[in-house]
Amino acid sequence: MDVKEKVALKHMTAEEYLKNYNKIKSTVSTQGIEILPFNLELEKQSNTYRFYYPKEVDKSDQDMKWVSVMLGENGKVIDGIMYTGCADIPTIKAMIQATNITWTNELDQLIGSIGNEDFSKTLEIEKVKLSVKGNSKNIKVMIDSMKLDPPQSL
Repeated sequence: MDVKEKVALKHMTAEEYLKNYNKIKSTVSTQGIEILPFNLELEKQSNTYRFYYPKEVDKSDQDMKWVSVMLGENGKVIDGIMYTGCADIPTIKAMIQATNITWTNELDQLIGSIGNEDFSKTLEIEKVKLSVKGNSKNIKVMIDSMKLDPPQSL
């Protein structure tokens, strides 16, 4: 068991996140499961940071996927991550697991409900807001760090 305390998403740098993600990627690859390769890159045209995007954009490609990352403090700490495109369930699951939130049955149900029908669901777990909207052909998954604690009383 790792004695070092896990870093919560609200304090996690892109470098720490990628280390977690790549550890998951190497574990699942031994089980024959392939997930997208993530690297932090600046997409110059839109001036956005991406973990993954197609190098060649083909609007007719039904399997296109993008993973954008929003950076806050000093351009290092993650504010949010967004997956857009055709549902790649193993990548989406790894993307969520790399945030260090505790995996629950509720998350399994959320991932399991991605199908052909449109749906929209939001969960809040351990100061992470997880929003899933769309269907297996076109889905948007947003992972947002909830930086501020809600007031205890007014």
